[in-house]
Amino acid sequence: MWPEKMDIEEVKDKWGNPRKLFKVNKKKPFKVDGTLSIEIVQKAFNFAYDMSFGKKGKHRTTRTGGDAERTNGEIFTNTFQGKLSEYGTRDLHEHFPEETVSSRLHFYLYTWKNILK
Repeated sequence: MWPEKMDIEEVKDKWGNPRKLFKVNKKKPFKVDGTLSIEIVQKAFNFAYDMSFGKKGKHRTTRTGGDAERTNGEIFTNTFQGKLSEYGTRDLHEHFPEETVSSRLHFYLYTWKNILK
């Protein structure tokens, strides 16, 4: 059962094979819940650069279960987005602890200990 916010349309791809096209029919305007400081963005950028082009990290060229090899640019992008998400999650938890899953979340990852210095 699809949510009522989705419309499903049967279409054919360029080879004539049937495909389902999913469309959002009840859009909501984007609302900014917060921003990250330029210092945090720079730390995340430096971390992602070191993990990809700087060769200081241990990222696999393939993702778990994947066959396609990632370029340094793709590893950088994935790492940068992930680190920004971690910071956003941490900030959200700090500002709204009653609305997060656990008020006892701890970020004891090796990377957090070093990146927050």
